[in-house]
Formats: sequence, C-alpha cells, structure tokens
Amino acid sequence: MEKTNKPLHNPTIRVINILEALNEYLNGLTLSELSEKINSPKSTISPILQTLLVKNYISLDENTSK
Repeated sequence: MEKTNKPLHNPTIRVINILEALNEYLNGLTLSELSEKINSPKSTISPILQTLLVKNYISLDENTSK
C-alpha cells in the first residue's frame, strides 16, 4: 500500500493510540488513566476497549480494573 497525503482515519488512529499506550504500561491502565494518556473521553474509548477485550486483544484484571 502506498503512502498518500490523504487525511488519516481518526477512529483507527484512536485504536492504535490505545494499543500503544497499553503496550507502554505493561502493568495496565484504568479506563481513567488510559483516557488521560491518549486524551480521549472515557465514553469514546470504552466501547473500543470492550471490543478489544471480547476479541482477546487485551485482558482485564478484575482485581485492579486494569
């Protein structure tokens, strides 16, 4: 695929930002911490996280909510 000067797809960028933040903090992040780190509202990232969780791209520690 060639690089173009077209604008980037913001929802895709948001998912990448989530995955990069979680990769950086291997002990995990709470929803509030993640929201702050990537500067996105919790209401926006919550359904993304739920999808990543159901599809087994991430995991949730029930004890720490991370």
